[in-house]
Parts: sequence; structure tokens; C-alpha cells
Amino acid sequence: MRNMEETKYHDDLNPFTAIWLRPREITRYVIEEKSSGYIWLLIALTGIAASLGNMSAPGTGESIPGWGAIILAIIFGPVAGIIGAAFAAGVFLWIGKLFQGTGTYSELFRAVAAAGIPQIWLLPLLFIWMLLSPETFFWQVGYEPLSGGQNIFWMITFLISAVVGIWGFVIQCLGVAEAHRFSGWKGFFTVLLPLVLFVLFIILIFILLIGMSGFSSY
Repeated sequence: MRNMEETKYHDDLNPFTAIWLRPREITRYVIEEKSSGYIWLLIALTGIAASLGNMSAPGTGESIPGWGAIILAIIFGPVAGIIGAAFAAGVFLWIGKLFQGTGTYSELFRAVAAAGIPQIWLLPLLFIWMLLSPETFFWQVGYEPLSGGQNIFWMITFLISAVVGIWGFVIQCLGVAEAHRFSGWKGFFTVLLPLVLFVLFIILIFILLIGMSGFSSY
């Protein structure tokens, strides 16, 4: 009876569609049932999507043409995705233990991979945006102003990316919570705390650099 219930439960799930509304259930499904190849594919695609998204950073469009950016993202994106997922899993494992989490490194790694699915959904949008409207994708504040149609296109794509990014953060928190088998609020703080510490570290480094610069001027 147990095996029949598990088979029915798993057959009803599609991670790419169900992750949006059932993140904890899908994370557990990915942790327990999906193959290693599936996990690596998720991480590779997430890395490509993140790399493409970063291509619109200030100054990038001046040196990398559209097709060149896509090729670089395909080549280096998976590597960056693996490094990022490995690091994030370790941090979430360590922070989660402070909240009495019981997840293993493998479970956290798989949870991070599952949380990348929303970002993978952005891949077609990013490809289309970059190829059809590179002037808006690579547009920088202070450069040549966009036309009315270009402004609308930029605003729509930016809004979609922002909504997916915010909900992806929620999914990440719930995924970490599921991997550690604790509440969603603990998952939220497990994900948020490293971000806060990182920001504080950057601020501290910035203050130290300013202080050293001021000291050297005397």
C-alpha cells in the first residue's frame, strides 16, 4: 500500500510547473526521486540563465555583442552554476544547523537546484530580449534615450524578471526549509542571514578602504 501511494504521489508531479505553488512538495520530490543527471541539468540551465541576466550589468553591452554574450553564458554559465550551488548548499547547511535543521549537504544541494527552476523559465525571455532588442537589454542609464516602444518593452521584461526573482527567493526559502525539515520562517532566516552578513562584510570592507585611504593621505 505504501509503494502504491508513493507511485501515485510521484506520477502527479512535474517540477517545472508545480514548483510555483507547491515548492516544499516539489523540493522533497527532487531530493528523493530525481537522478543526479537531472540535478546537474537544473544547475547548468540556472547558471546559463543567471549569466545571461548578468550580461545587462553596466558596461557589459559595450564589449560583448549579443551572440557573443549567449555563447559565453552557455560555456561559463554551468560552471558558475555549479560553484554557486555548491557554495550556497554549504552555507545553508551550516546556517540551518543553527536552527536545528536536519538536512544533509546532498539534500541542500538538490534543494538549491530545484529552487533554480523559476530562473530557468526566464531563459526564453532572455534569449528573445537579447536578440530582438539588444538596445534595451544592454541599455545603460545616461546613454541614448529609448523610444516609447522600447521603454514599454524594457519595462515589461524587467517586471517579469523582478516578479520571478522575488518568487524564486520565496521558493528558495521554502526549499531550504523542506530540506532541513523545519518551518518556512526558519528557511527564510537561513537564506536571509548569509545575505545580511555578506552586505555587512562589504560595508565593513568599504569603510576600511576609505579609512586606509584617508590615513595614507596624511
